[in-house]
Amino acid sequence: MRRQWPLTKSKIISFLQCPKWLWLEVHKPNEKDETEEMQARFLVGHHVGDIARTQYPKGVLIEHPDNFNAAIAATQAAMSSRIPVFEAAFQHDNVRVRTDLMLPKPRSWHTAEVKSAGEVKDHHLNDLAVQTSVLKNAGIRVSRSTIRHINKQFVYPGGGNYRGLLTDAEADREVKELLPEVRGWVAAARKTLSGREPGIEMGKHCNDPWACPFQGYCTKLAGTGAAYPVDLLPRGRSLVEKLKSEGYDDLREVPADRMTTDLFRRIHAATKTGKPYVDREGAHRAMSSWKYPRAYLDFETIGFAVPIWEGTRPFQQIPFQWSCHIERPDGAVTHREFLDLSGNNPARACAEKLVKGLRGCRMIIAHHAGVERNIMRGLAATFPDLRAPLLRLAEVVVDLLPVVKEHYYHRDMLGSYSIKAILPALAPRFSYDNLDEVTDGLAAQRAYAEAIHPATPDSRKVELERKLRRYCALDSEGMIAVARRLTK
Repeated sequence: MRRQWPLTKSKIISFLQCPKWLWLEVHKPNEKDETEEMQARFLVGHHVGDIARTQYPKGVLIEHPDNFNAAIAATQAAMSSRIPVFEAAFQHDNVRVRTDLMLPKPRSWHTAEVKSAGEVKDHHLNDLAVQTSVLKNAGIRVSRSTIRHINKQFVYPGGGNYRGLLTDAEADREVKELLPEVRGWVAAARKTLSGREPGIEMGKHCNDPWACPFQGYCTKLAGTGAAYPVDLLPRGRSLVEKLKSEGYDDLREVPADRMTTDLFRRIHAATKTGKPYVDREGAHRAMSSWKYPRAYLDFETIGFAVPIWEGTRPFQQIPFQWSCHIERPDGAVTHREFLDLSGNNPARACAEKLVKGLRGCRMIIAHHAGVERNIMRGLAATFPDLRAPLLRLAEVVVDLLPVVKEHYYHRDMLGSYSIKAILPALAPRFSYDNLDEVTDGLAAQRAYAEAIHPATPDSRKVELERKLRRYCALDSEGMIAVARRLTK
Protein backbone atom coordinates (compact mmCIF):
# COMPACT_ATOMS: atom_id res chain seq x y z
CA MET A 1 0.00 0.00 0.00
CA ARG A 2 1.39 3.39 -1.00
CA ARG A 3 2.22 5.67 1.91
CA GLN A 4 -0.24 8.50 2.43
CA TRP A 5 2.20 11.36 2.64
CA PRO A 6 0.97 14.27 4.77
CA LEU A 7 0.54 17.41 2.71
CA THR A 8 -0.06 21.08 3.33
CA LYS A 9 -1.57 23.70 1.08
CA SER A 10 1.83 25.29 0.45
CA LYS A 11 3.37 21.93 -0.50
CA ILE A 12 0.63 21.29 -3.04
CA ILE A 13 1.15 24.74 -4.55
CA SER A 14 4.90 24.06 -4.74
CA PHE A 15 4.12 20.76 -6.49
CA LEU A 16 1.95 22.50 -9.07
CA GLN A 17 4.85 24.81 -9.92
CA CYS A 18 7.41 22.01 -10.02
CA PRO A 19 7.08 18.43 -8.69
CA LYS A 20 10.79 18.43 -7.94
CA TRP A 21 10.35 21.38 -5.57
CA LEU A 22 7.92 19.33 -3.47
CA TRP A 23 10.16 16.25 -3.55
CA LEU A 24 13.19 18.23 -2.38
CA GLU A 25 11.13 20.03 0.26
CA VAL A 26 10.32 16.67 1.87
CA HIS A 27 13.35 14.50 1.10
CA LYS A 28 16.22 17.00 0.98
CA PRO A 29 15.11 20.03 3.03
CA ASN A 30 18.70 20.95 3.91
CA GLU A 31 19.30 21.87 0.27
CA LYS A 32 16.90 24.80 0.57
CA ASP A 33 18.50 28.21 0.25
CA GLU A 34 16.14 31.12 0.82
CA THR A 35 17.52 34.36 -0.58
CA GLU A 36 17.12 37.77 1.04
CA GLU A 37 14.55 38.59 -1.63
CA MET A 38 12.45 35.56 -0.65
CA GLN A 39 12.68 36.45 3.03
CA ALA A 40 11.66 40.04 2.28
CA ARG A 41 8.61 38.79 0.38
CA PHE A 42 7.58 36.61 3.33
CA LEU A 43 7.85 39.60 5.68
CA VAL A 44 5.64 41.71 3.42
CA GLY A 45 3.08 38.91 3.33
CA HIS A 46 3.03 38.68 7.12
CA HIS A 47 2.64 42.46 7.40
CA VAL A 48 -0.32 42.49 5.02
CA GLY A 49 -1.87 39.61 6.95
CA ASP A 50 -1.54 41.56 10.19
CA ILE A 51 -3.30 44.54 8.61
CA ALA A 52 -6.13 42.32 7.35
CA ARG A 53 -6.77 41.10 10.89
CA THR A 54 -7.00 44.59 12.37
CA GLN A 55 -10.37 45.04 10.64
CA TYR A 56 -11.87 42.49 13.02
CA PRO A 57 -11.02 43.51 16.60
CA LYS A 58 -13.18 40.71 18.05
CA GLY A 59 -11.45 38.04 15.99
CA VAL A 60 -9.16 35.39 17.45
CA LEU A 61 -5.79 34.23 16.12
CA ILE A 62 -5.16 30.49 16.26
CA GLU A 63 -1.67 29.83 17.57
CA HIS A 64 -0.05 26.38 18.05
CA PRO A 65 2.37 26.50 15.07
CA ASP A 66 3.96 23.20 16.16
CA ASN A 67 0.86 21.30 17.28
CA PHE A 68 -1.71 20.97 14.52
CA ASN A 69 -4.17 18.93 16.57
CA ALA A 70 -4.21 21.66 19.22
CA ALA A 71 -4.73 24.24 16.46
CA ILE A 72 -7.73 22.28 15.15
CA ALA A 73 -9.24 22.13 18.64
CA ALA A 74 -8.71 25.87 19.13
CA THR A 75 -10.29 26.53 15.73
CA GLN A 76 -13.40 24.52 16.57
CA ALA A 77 -13.78 26.35 19.88
CA ALA A 78 -13.46 29.77 18.23
CA MET A 79 -15.85 28.93 15.40
CA SER A 80 -18.48 27.76 17.87
CA SER A 81 -18.56 31.35 19.15
CA ARG A 82 -19.31 32.63 15.61
CA ILE A 83 -16.49 35.16 15.61
CA PRO A 84 -13.84 35.90 12.96
CA VAL A 85 -11.03 33.35 13.12
CA PHE A 86 -7.50 33.96 11.83
CA GLU A 87 -5.17 31.15 10.75
CA ALA A 88 -7.93 28.60 11.37
CA ALA A 89 -6.69 25.00 11.09
CA PHE A 90 -8.45 22.24 9.14
CA GLN A 91 -7.56 18.77 7.94
CA HIS A 92 -8.99 16.19 5.54
CA ASP A 93 -7.37 13.12 4.01
CA ASN A 94 -4.11 14.08 5.75
CA VAL A 95 -4.05 17.42 3.92
CA ARG A 96 -3.64 20.33 6.32
CA VAL A 97 -4.54 23.95 5.67
CA ARG A 98 -4.48 27.21 7.58
CA THR A 99 -6.95 29.85 6.40
CA ASP A 100 -6.08 33.52 6.62
CA LEU A 101 -9.61 34.68 7.44
CA MET A 102 -12.72 32.73 8.40
CA LEU A 103 -15.58 35.20 8.64
CA PRO A 104 -18.97 34.13 10.03
CA LYS A 105 -22.17 34.52 8.02
CA PRO A 106 -25.66 33.68 9.36
CA ARG A 107 -25.47 29.95 8.54
CA SER A 108 -22.14 29.57 6.81
CA TRP A 109 -18.64 30.98 6.48
CA HIS A 110 -16.78 33.34 4.20
CA THR A 111 -13.18 32.21 3.65
CA ALA A 112 -10.70 34.80 2.41
CA GLU A 113 -7.09 34.31 1.42
CA VAL A 114 -5.01 37.45 1.97
CA LYS A 115 -2.41 38.23 -0.69
CA SER A 116 0.16 41.00 -0.90
CA ALA A 117 -0.27 41.25 -4.69
CA GLY A 118 -2.19 43.97 -6.48
CA GLU A 119 -4.36 41.58 -8.48
CA VAL A 120 -5.60 38.00 -8.50
CA LYS A 121 -3.30 35.45 -10.11
CA ASP A 122 -3.85 31.84 -11.14
CA HIS A 123 -1.80 30.39 -8.29
CA HIS A 124 -3.91 32.35 -5.80
CA LEU A 125 -6.98 30.55 -7.12
CA ASN A 126 -5.24 27.17 -6.88
CA ASP A 127 -4.37 28.03 -3.28
CA LEU A 128 -7.98 28.93 -2.49
CA ALA A 129 -9.30 25.81 -4.25
CA VAL A 130 -7.14 23.50 -2.10
CA GLN A 131 -8.26 25.34 1.01
CA THR A 132 -11.95 25.26 0.11
CA SER A 133 -11.77 21.56 -0.77
CA VAL A 134 -10.38 20.69 2.66
CA LEU A 135 -12.92 22.90 4.43
CA LYS A 136 -15.91 21.41 2.63
CA ASN A 137 -14.71 17.84 3.15
CA ALA A 138 -14.18 18.67 6.82
CA GLY A 139 -17.86 19.60 7.06
CA ILE A 140 -17.53 23.39 6.95
CA ARG A 141 -20.23 25.17 4.98
CA VAL A 142 -18.46 27.74 2.79
CA SER A 143 -20.82 30.15 1.02
CA ARG A 144 -18.24 32.69 -0.15
CA SER A 145 -14.61 32.39 -1.25
CA THR A 146 -12.51 35.47 -2.00
CA ILE A 147 -8.97 36.61 -2.63
CA ARG A 148 -8.36 39.64 -0.43
CA HIS A 149 -5.61 41.51 -2.27
CA ILE A 150 -4.09 44.97 -2.20
CA ASN A 151 -6.14 47.77 -3.71
CA LYS A 152 -3.68 49.65 -5.92
CA GLN A 153 -5.93 52.73 -5.93
CA PHE A 154 -5.73 53.10 -2.15
CA VAL A 155 -4.13 56.35 -1.01
CA TYR A 156 -2.60 56.18 2.44
CA PRO A 157 -4.10 58.92 4.66
CA GLY A 158 -1.38 58.51 7.28
CA GLY A 159 -1.58 57.80 10.97
CA GLY A 160 -1.49 54.02 10.55
CA ASN A 161 -4.97 54.00 8.98
CA TYR A 162 -4.98 51.21 6.41
CA ARG A 163 -8.73 50.79 6.07
CA GLY A 164 -9.34 50.32 2.36
CA LEU A 165 -5.88 48.93 1.62
CA LEU A 166 -7.36 45.50 0.91
CA THR A 167 -10.21 44.59 -1.39
CA ASP A 168 -12.05 41.33 -2.05
CA ALA A 169 -12.09 39.63 -5.43
CA GLU A 170 -14.94 37.16 -5.68
CA ALA A 171 -13.66 33.69 -6.58
CA ASP A 172 -16.63 31.35 -6.07
CA ARG A 173 -16.97 30.50 -9.77
CA GLU A 174 -13.25 29.89 -10.32
CA VAL A 175 -12.96 27.82 -7.15
CA LYS A 176 -15.97 25.71 -8.11
CA GLU A 177 -14.34 24.93 -11.46
CA LEU A 178 -11.05 23.97 -9.79
CA LEU A 179 -12.46 21.86 -6.94
CA PRO A 180 -12.73 18.63 -9.02
CA GLU A 181 -9.00 18.91 -9.82
CA VAL A 182 -7.80 19.12 -6.22
CA ARG A 183 -8.12 15.40 -5.58
CA GLY A 184 -5.93 14.71 -8.61
CA TRP A 185 -3.34 17.24 -7.43
CA VAL A 186 -3.16 15.51 -4.05
CA ALA A 187 -2.79 12.05 -5.61
CA ALA A 188 -0.11 13.22 -8.05
CA ALA A 189 1.82 14.98 -5.29
CA ARG A 190 1.83 11.83 -3.15
CA LYS A 191 2.89 9.73 -6.12
CA THR A 192 5.81 12.09 -6.66
CA LEU A 193 6.85 11.82 -3.01
CA SER A 194 6.73 8.02 -3.17
CA GLY A 195 9.07 7.88 -6.15
CA ARG A 196 12.62 8.84 -6.96
CA GLU A 197 13.82 12.40 -7.34
CA PRO A 198 12.13 13.83 -10.45
CA GLY A 199 14.50 14.42 -13.35
CA ILE A 200 13.20 17.87 -14.21
CA GLU A 201 15.55 20.29 -15.93
CA MET A 202 15.78 23.91 -14.89
CA GLY A 203 13.69 26.37 -16.85
CA LYS A 204 11.13 29.15 -16.67
CA HIS A 205 9.21 27.29 -13.95
CA CYS A 206 12.12 27.85 -11.54
CA ASN A 207 10.94 31.44 -11.09
CA ASP A 208 7.32 31.42 -12.18
CA PRO A 209 5.32 32.29 -10.20
CA TRP A 210 7.82 32.06 -7.32
CA ALA A 211 11.57 31.80 -7.14
CA CYS A 212 12.31 28.24 -6.05
CA PRO A 213 14.63 28.00 -3.02
CA PHE A 214 16.27 24.86 -4.44
CA GLN A 215 17.76 26.49 -7.53
CA GLY A 216 21.27 26.29 -6.09
CA TYR A 217 20.92 22.54 -5.68
CA CYS A 218 19.54 22.05 -9.19
CA THR A 219 22.27 24.24 -10.67
CA LYS A 220 24.96 22.08 -9.06
CA LEU A 221 23.19 18.97 -10.28
CA ALA A 222 23.00 20.26 -13.84
CA GLY A 223 26.73 20.98 -13.97
CA THR A 224 28.21 23.68 -16.14
CA GLY A 225 26.00 23.05 -19.16
CA ALA A 226 26.54 24.88 -22.44
CA ALA A 227 28.82 27.90 -22.24
CA TYR A 228 26.49 29.82 -24.55
CA PRO A 229 23.05 28.19 -24.33
CA VAL A 230 20.51 28.86 -27.05
CA ASP A 231 18.29 30.33 -24.32
CA LEU A 232 20.35 33.52 -24.36
CA LEU A 233 18.63 34.78 -27.52
CA PRO A 234 16.57 37.72 -26.18
CA ARG A 235 12.82 37.45 -26.78
CA GLY A 236 13.44 34.38 -28.89
CA ARG A 237 11.29 31.88 -27.03
CA SER A 238 9.66 30.24 -30.06
CA LEU A 239 12.97 29.85 -31.89
CA VAL A 240 14.72 28.61 -28.75
CA GLU A 241 12.06 25.97 -28.13
CA LYS A 242 12.34 24.76 -31.72
CA LEU A 243 16.14 24.61 -31.56
CA LYS A 244 16.03 22.69 -28.28
CA SER A 245 13.52 20.22 -29.69
CA GLU A 246 16.01 19.56 -32.49
CA GLY A 247 18.78 18.82 -30.00
CA TYR A 248 20.66 22.13 -30.07
CA ASP A 249 21.98 23.27 -26.70
CA ASP A 250 24.94 25.56 -27.43
CA LEU A 251 24.30 28.56 -29.69
CA ARG A 252 27.67 28.03 -31.38
CA GLU A 253 26.42 24.73 -32.81
CA VAL A 254 23.40 26.31 -34.52
CA PRO A 255 23.74 27.08 -38.26
CA ALA A 256 23.77 30.80 -39.02
CA ASP A 257 20.83 30.53 -41.42
CA ARG A 258 18.57 29.55 -38.51
CA MET A 259 18.78 33.05 -37.05
CA THR A 260 15.57 34.94 -37.83
CA THR A 261 16.43 38.58 -37.01
CA ASP A 262 19.38 40.92 -37.47
CA LEU A 263 19.82 41.04 -33.70
CA PHE A 264 19.98 37.25 -33.49
CA ARG A 265 22.45 37.16 -36.37
CA ARG A 266 24.76 39.63 -34.63
CA ILE A 267 24.57 37.71 -31.36
CA HIS A 268 25.15 34.39 -33.12
CA ALA A 269 28.17 35.64 -35.10
CA ALA A 270 29.83 37.24 -32.08
CA THR A 271 29.17 34.14 -29.97
CA LYS A 272 30.51 31.71 -32.56
CA THR A 273 33.63 33.65 -33.56
CA GLY A 274 34.43 35.21 -30.19
CA LYS A 275 34.86 38.53 -31.99
CA PRO A 276 32.67 41.36 -30.61
CA TYR A 277 30.33 43.08 -33.00
CA VAL A 278 31.15 46.81 -33.00
CA ASP A 279 29.72 49.45 -35.34
CA ARG A 280 31.38 52.63 -34.14
CA GLU A 281 30.34 54.71 -37.14
CA GLY A 282 26.72 53.74 -36.67
CA ALA A 283 26.86 54.46 -32.94
CA HIS A 284 28.49 57.83 -33.62
CA ARG A 285 25.73 58.76 -36.07
CA ALA A 286 23.06 57.70 -33.58
CA MET A 287 24.54 59.91 -30.85
CA SER A 288 25.70 62.82 -33.03
CA SER A 289 22.62 64.89 -32.19
CA TRP A 290 23.06 64.45 -28.42
CA LYS A 291 23.96 67.93 -27.26
CA TYR A 292 26.32 69.02 -24.51
CA PRO A 293 26.28 69.34 -21.58
CA ARG A 294 25.07 65.75 -21.39
CA ALA A 295 23.73 64.32 -18.15
CA TYR A 296 24.01 60.55 -17.66
CA LEU A 297 21.30 59.82 -15.11
CA ASP A 298 20.21 56.81 -13.07
CA PHE A 299 17.43 56.63 -10.47
CA GLU A 300 16.80 54.15 -7.67
CA THR A 301 13.19 53.77 -6.57
CA ILE A 302 11.14 51.78 -4.09
CA GLY A 303 7.48 50.82 -4.12
CA PHE A 304 6.13 49.55 -0.81
CA ALA A 305 3.21 47.12 -1.01
CA VAL A 306 2.00 48.78 2.19
CA PRO A 307 2.65 52.51 1.75
CA ILE A 308 4.42 54.23 4.63
CA TRP A 309 4.13 57.86 3.52
CA GLU A 310 0.94 59.89 3.57
CA GLY A 311 -0.50 60.51 0.12
CA THR A 312 1.23 57.55 -1.56
CA ARG A 313 -0.28 54.41 -3.09
CA PRO A 314 0.68 50.72 -2.89
CA PHE A 315 3.57 49.83 -5.22
CA GLN A 316 3.99 53.49 -6.25
CA GLN A 317 7.61 53.85 -7.28
CA ILE A 318 9.14 56.63 -5.18
CA PRO A 319 12.66 57.80 -6.14
CA PHE A 320 14.97 57.86 -3.14
CA GLN A 321 18.29 58.23 -4.96
CA TRP A 322 19.84 59.41 -8.18
CA SER A 323 23.33 59.73 -9.58
CA CYS A 324 24.26 61.93 -12.50
CA HIS A 325 27.55 62.39 -14.35
CA ILE A 326 27.52 65.55 -16.45
CA GLU A 327 29.84 65.57 -19.46
CA ARG A 328 30.93 68.78 -21.19
CA PRO A 329 32.22 69.23 -24.75
CA ASP A 330 35.86 69.23 -23.59
CA GLY A 331 35.38 65.85 -21.87
CA ALA A 332 35.27 67.24 -18.33
CA VAL A 333 32.89 65.33 -16.06
CA THR A 334 31.06 66.52 -12.94
CA HIS A 335 29.29 64.14 -10.57
CA ARG A 336 26.09 65.13 -8.78
CA GLU A 337 23.95 62.88 -6.64
CA PHE A 338 21.01 62.66 -4.29
CA LEU A 339 20.20 60.19 -1.51
CA ASP A 340 17.69 60.70 1.30
CA LEU A 341 17.86 58.28 4.24
CA SER A 342 15.87 60.43 6.66
CA GLY A 343 12.88 58.10 6.53
CA ASN A 344 10.63 60.88 5.27
CA ASN A 345 9.07 60.73 1.81
CA PRO A 346 12.10 61.55 -0.39
CA ALA A 347 10.12 62.56 -3.49
CA ARG A 348 10.01 66.34 -2.90
CA ALA A 349 13.69 66.66 -2.04
CA CYS A 350 14.54 64.41 -4.98
CA ALA A 351 12.61 66.62 -7.41
CA GLU A 352 14.10 69.85 -6.08
CA LYS A 353 17.66 68.52 -6.22
CA LEU A 354 17.06 67.16 -9.71
CA VAL A 355 15.84 70.48 -11.08
CA LYS A 356 18.76 72.30 -9.50
CA GLY A 357 21.44 69.71 -10.26
CA LEU A 358 20.56 69.25 -13.94
CA ARG A 359 19.95 72.90 -14.72
CA GLY A 360 21.67 73.78 -17.99
CA CYS A 361 21.92 70.21 -19.27
CA ARG A 362 20.75 70.01 -22.87
CA MET A 363 20.44 66.24 -23.03
CA ILE A 364 19.78 63.54 -20.42
CA ILE A 365 20.98 60.04 -21.24
CA ALA A 366 19.60 56.97 -19.50
CA HIS A 367 19.65 53.21 -19.99
CA HIS A 368 16.01 52.12 -20.42
CA ALA A 369 15.11 55.81 -20.63
CA GLY A 370 11.39 55.21 -20.28
CA VAL A 371 11.93 54.56 -16.58
CA GLU A 372 13.70 57.86 -15.93
CA ARG A 373 11.23 59.77 -18.09
CA ASN A 374 8.25 58.32 -16.23
CA ILE A 375 9.80 59.13 -12.86
CA MET A 376 10.21 62.77 -13.88
CA ARG A 377 6.65 62.95 -15.18
CA GLY A 378 5.37 61.36 -11.99
CA LEU A 379 7.21 63.94 -9.90
CA ALA A 380 5.83 66.71 -12.12
CA ALA A 381 2.28 65.47 -11.51
CA THR A 382 2.88 65.30 -7.76
CA PHE A 383 4.47 68.75 -7.39
CA PRO A 384 2.69 71.32 -9.60
CA ASP A 385 5.13 74.10 -8.69
CA LEU A 386 7.97 72.03 -10.19
CA ARG A 387 5.94 70.75 -13.12
CA ALA A 388 7.43 72.98 -15.84
CA PRO A 389 11.14 72.37 -15.13
CA LEU A 390 10.60 68.63 -14.55
CA LEU A 391 8.72 68.23 -17.82
CA ARG A 392 11.46 70.15 -19.63
CA LEU A 393 13.96 67.64 -18.28
CA ALA A 394 11.75 64.72 -19.32
CA GLU A 395 11.55 66.09 -22.87
CA VAL A 396 15.32 65.87 -23.39
CA VAL A 397 15.77 62.30 -22.12
CA VAL A 398 17.25 59.91 -24.70
CA ASP A 399 17.90 56.19 -24.47
CA LEU A 400 21.35 54.62 -24.64
CA LEU A 401 19.96 51.07 -24.77
CA PRO A 402 18.81 50.95 -28.43
CA VAL A 403 22.12 52.45 -29.53
CA VAL A 404 24.02 49.65 -27.80
CA LYS A 405 21.58 47.03 -29.03
CA GLU A 406 21.98 48.13 -32.63
CA HIS A 407 25.74 48.68 -32.67
CA TYR A 408 27.45 46.41 -30.11
CA TYR A 409 27.50 42.87 -28.80
CA HIS A 410 30.06 40.81 -26.91
CA ARG A 411 29.43 37.16 -26.27
CA ASP A 412 30.20 37.58 -22.57
CA MET A 413 26.95 39.56 -22.34
CA LEU A 414 25.10 36.23 -22.73
CA GLY A 415 22.19 37.84 -24.52
CA SER A 416 21.60 40.54 -21.92
CA TYR A 417 21.65 44.26 -22.67
CA SER A 418 21.49 45.38 -19.07
CA ILE A 419 24.11 47.93 -18.09
CA LYS A 420 25.57 45.30 -15.76
CA ALA A 421 26.16 42.96 -18.70
CA ILE A 422 27.43 45.63 -21.09
CA LEU A 423 29.92 47.40 -18.82
CA PRO A 424 32.29 44.50 -17.99
CA ALA A 425 32.43 43.55 -21.67
CA LEU A 426 32.89 47.03 -23.14
CA ALA A 427 34.72 48.74 -20.25
CA PRO A 428 36.19 46.01 -18.01
CA ARG A 429 37.40 48.34 -15.27
CA PHE A 430 33.76 49.14 -14.48
CA SER A 431 32.88 45.88 -12.78
CA TYR A 432 29.95 45.21 -10.48
CA ASP A 433 31.91 42.29 -9.04
CA ASN A 434 33.80 44.75 -6.85
CA LEU A 435 30.63 45.99 -5.17
CA ASP A 436 29.67 44.74 -1.73
CA GLU A 437 26.08 43.87 -0.76
CA VAL A 438 24.37 46.52 -2.93
CA THR A 439 24.95 45.00 -6.35
CA ASP A 440 21.62 45.48 -8.14
CA GLY A 441 18.34 47.36 -7.95
CA LEU A 442 16.62 44.90 -5.61
CA ALA A 443 19.58 44.96 -3.25
CA ALA A 444 19.44 48.77 -3.32
CA GLN A 445 15.77 48.66 -2.30
CA ARG A 446 16.53 46.30 0.58
CA ALA A 447 19.42 48.49 1.70
CA TYR A 448 17.26 51.60 1.60
CA ALA A 449 14.43 49.95 3.55
CA GLU A 450 16.91 48.81 6.20
CA ALA A 451 18.62 52.20 6.37
CA ILE A 452 15.40 54.11 7.08
CA HIS A 453 14.13 51.61 9.65
CA PRO A 454 14.12 53.17 13.14
CA ALA A 455 15.87 50.14 14.64
CA THR A 456 18.88 50.35 12.32
CA PRO A 457 22.02 51.47 14.22
CA ASP A 458 23.76 54.63 13.01
CA SER A 459 26.93 52.71 12.15
CA ARG A 460 24.98 50.35 9.89
CA LYS A 461 23.16 53.27 8.31
CA VAL A 462 26.49 54.93 7.44
CA GLU A 463 27.69 51.67 5.90
CA LEU A 464 24.53 51.29 3.81
CA GLU A 465 24.74 54.90 2.65
CA ARG A 466 28.28 54.36 1.39
CA LYS A 467 27.28 51.21 -0.49
CA LEU A 468 24.22 52.83 -2.04
CA ARG A 469 26.19 55.83 -3.26
CA ARG A 470 28.88 53.64 -4.76
CA TYR A 471 26.40 51.41 -6.58
CA CYS A 472 24.30 54.18 -8.11
CA ALA A 473 27.38 56.18 -9.14
CA LEU A 474 28.74 53.17 -11.01
CA ASP A 475 25.56 53.00 -13.08
CA SER A 476 25.73 56.63 -14.22
CA GLU A 477 29.51 56.77 -14.68
CA GLY A 478 29.35 53.48 -16.54
CA MET A 479 27.03 54.97 -19.13
CA ILE A 480 29.67 57.57 -20.02
CA ALA A 481 32.20 54.77 -20.45
CA VAL A 482 29.80 52.88 -22.73
CA ALA A 483 29.07 55.94 -24.88
CA ARG A 484 32.77 56.78 -25.23
CA ARG A 485 33.87 53.23 -26.02
CA LEU A 486 31.17 52.87 -28.64
CA THR A 487 32.23 55.95 -30.55
CA LYS A 488 36.01 56.15 -30.10
